[in-house]
Amino acid sequence: LAVAEYIWGWILGLTKSFPQLLNQQEKKIWMLPKPDFIFGKKLVVVGTGNIGREVIRLGKIFQVEIIAVNSSGTKVEGASKTYSTNELKEALPGAHYVVVAIPDQKSTFKMFNESVFPILNEETIFINVSRSSVIDEQALINSLNNKSIKCAVVDCFENEPLPSDSILWRIPNLYVTP
Repeated sequence: LAVAEYIWGWILGLTKSFPQLLNQQEKKIWMLPKPDFIFGKKLVVVGTGNIGREVIRLGKIFQVEIIAVNSSGTKVEGASKTYSTNELKEALPGAHYVVVAIPDQKSTFKMFNESVFPILNEETIFINVSRSSVIDEQALINSLNNKSIKCAVVDCFENEPLPSDSILWRIPNLYVTP
């Protein structure tokens, strides 16, 4: 439950422009951010173990369209559709939120790479709570720098603890958490 709450905390905070509001407060700027809503958006949950299932359960509260991705494509309660990991590219188009909570396995190594990130769009909030090996870190950096995705929340990296001179600390649309 704690990790699912962490994920939904970020989804809520980023959708409601909390980072922008905090930045504006620091600079003493009084300006409403562009309104945005979670209702009706598309959430893709990659990995349907305990964490993924809890994210899906909480997602029903916000009435999002939930797409699940797991190794077998076996139907998941609460998801409107389920894809296998081999069908990942079919599940991602139009995703507003992508939550990655899959195990570190040979079949998941760099699953999110230069051929997958371009499927996402400039409104996608990407959240990874899996092991770092699931993400091609350079592909993520490129997507963030090109603004081909809105932002990412990542809590696992190739080098941990993340070195203080890592470029990842300086990417404004990347939220680094330990």
